Amino acid sequence: MTKISNHLNKTFSSGESPYLFTPHISLIYKEGMPAEDKVHLAKSLKVPEKYLVSSIAVVTSENRNDPRDLKSWKVVFEKELKQ
Repeated sequence: MTKISNHLNKTFSSGESPYLFTPHISLIYKEGMPAEDKVHLAKSLKVPEKYLVSSIAVVTSENRNDPRDLKSWKVVFEKELKQ
C-alpha cells in the first residue's frame, strides 16, 4: 500500500503537498501478516496522545469459532458518553 501511495504521488503530483499514507493501527492484528511487517508497521505508526471516546458498546459474536469475525458482531447495548 505504501508503494502504491508513493507511486500515485509521483504520478499525479501537482506541486501541492502529497497525500501522506498513514496505515491504521488495526492492521497490526491482520491475520497472515508476517511478524516482521507488523513490527515495522507498529514502529512507523503515529499514535495520538488522546482519543475521544463518544460511546461504549457491548457486542456478541454469532461466530463461535472466531469471535474476532467483526461481520458476525451484534450490538446488544450501546451508551453515548457525555463530553
